[in-house]
Amino acid sequence: MASLSLLEASMPATGGFSFHNTARNAQLESEGAQKGLRLPAARKTGTTIAGVVYKDGIVLGADTRATEGMVVADKNCDKIHFIAPNIYCCGAGTAADTEMTTQMISSNMELHSLSTGRLPRVVTANRMLKQMLFRYQGYIGASLVLGGVDVTGSHLYSIYPHGSTDKLPYVTMGESHSCTTQLRCLHCPLVGDPEHLISPAPHFPLPMIQLIGQKKKAKFLAVLMVPLIPSRDS
Repeated sequence: MASLSLLEASMPATGGFSFHNTARNAQLESEGAQKGLRLPAARKTGTTIAGVVYKDGIVLGADTRATEGMVVADKNCDKIHFIAPNIYCCGAGTAADTEMTTQMISSNMELHSLSTGRLPRVVTANRMLKQMLFRYQGYIGASLVLGGVDVTGSHLYSIYPHGSTDKLPYVTMGESHSCTTQLRCLHCPLVGDPEHLISPAPHFPLPMIQLIGQKKKAKFLAVLMVPLIPSRDS
């Protein structure tokens, strides 16, 4: 009978995360650098979408690369979808699911706006999206970040494929959302002054939609709130 050897760890097992491989990786990098070897860089193929609330409105951000496994299928894929003039939605997951889901909700929001004669509210789009995704029990692979501005203020939601939602001042979704969450160290005022709030008048102007920039594979969209109350400085 072959003898079996038992390999015991030199350190006692403790709870929590283990960072023993950190020293090993650092040693491999140093030895490779001395021999002129370079370790291959990790390739990111997942989607990253994020949104943040600030005192004047909402900022949504998304990359523009669509992949099929390790193959880049589209380098300029628009992942910020139009829902209403004051509401936009970032999509991660299956590109076809996110595209058709947002188009369907955008059509429903337009019909709702024509029926009521009012600009739609963000919570209405959130309810329509979560009810639709819950109906299909996760078979629609759409992870969404919904943001917009209405008469009640700025709103930002994260919507999961199974229909659950969260309302947060800072939201990240996609395969790289855990890395993007580290941007929370960015401090920005989340509560605006009274002059930056939209007046609940029945006929208020549409919020300004401004594309503030596109750099390489990232696209950012700002939805600004139009101040109807004059500021103290004016």
